[in-house]
Amino acid sequence: KAVCTRATSKNFSARCPNFHRMELLYTARFLRSLKKLPEEIQEQVVVVLEVYRADQKHPLLKPHKLSGKWKGYQAI
Repeated sequence: KAVCTRATSKNFSARCPNFHRMELLYTARFLRSLKKLPEEIQEQVVVVLEVYRADQKHPLLKPHKLSGKWKGYQAI
């Protein structure tokens, strides 16, 4: 229930055609923090999440793999 998704291999989309229809899950902590931000910043966050849903490798996102406890996941 975090704002990250499993890292995938290059051919994952071919093996899983519904990958791009992913559902993003948010922690309660994330949602509380988002509500505390100014409305302009909240809108920017929504735009970034929409871009992520459309194209996980878009340069705007600066996606990066995580390590340690979160190895196997990526963040934006």
